[in-house]
Amino acid sequence: MADRRSDDDPDPFRDACDDAARAEGLDLSQLSVDDVVDVETQHHLYTFILSDPARGAAEAMSNGEKIVEPMDAVIVGSLVGASTIAMKRILIGHRLEVAVVEGNTYQLSPTKRIAVNGVTILPRPEGGGN
Repeated sequence: MADRRSDDDPDPFRDACDDAARAEGLDLSQLSVDDVVDVETQHHLYTFILSDPARGAAEAMSNGEKIVEPMDAVIVGSLVGASTIAMKRILIGHRLEVAVVEGNTYQLSPTKRIAVNGVTILPRPEGGGN
């Protein structure tokens, strides 16, 4: 059956997918076991030591109030809409969802900076080329 929506009809799922495709981000599946990912939000720094990048499994720690001591966690992905998640991706400007071993799930404030193994990879510096 054909889609009967016109180009002017809102489609939150399509809009969220388009937003995720445009956003700068890190795909965890491109990383290796024991890689260290730092995610800086407006107020806190979260550090994840990856144990299974494809699953988003990591040891998590932070200087914040949600994760106060090192614990096992799963990086679920970045929220790109009211109910859409870019799975296993950390996107600049989007809230990251993290599930911890105790069963709590946290939505962090929007991601401002991402570093891998101590090197900032996003956002890219102005004028930075390939």
